[in-house]
Amino acid sequence: MDINMGELSADQLARLNVLMTAFYERRDDSKLSEIFALFDRNGNGRIEASELQAVMSQVSGERVPESEVNEMLQEADANKNGVIELSEFIEIMKKHRD
Repeated sequence: MDINMGELSADQLARLNVLMTAFYERRDDSKLSEIFALFDRNGNGRIEASELQAVMSQVSGERVPESEVNEMLQEADANKNGVIELSEFIEIMKKHRD
């Protein structure tokens, strides 16, 4: 996987779409780790604000404002360490789906 902080490749973006569809429509929780990895652009096991903003902006087709990114981060960051860890990601994704 390309771990740079740049945009997702076309293949990665297509894969993210497939994974998100499986998660939401088929309620397939097994895809969450792979979805997390696509957001974790630097591969350090955490989603930082800059990574969240980069991927969300690419998916939406427009730059997601920093204020919205901070709101998402605050909601997901249960232990308040400033990043989203896999367990927090899984919890918030399930909460928003259900």
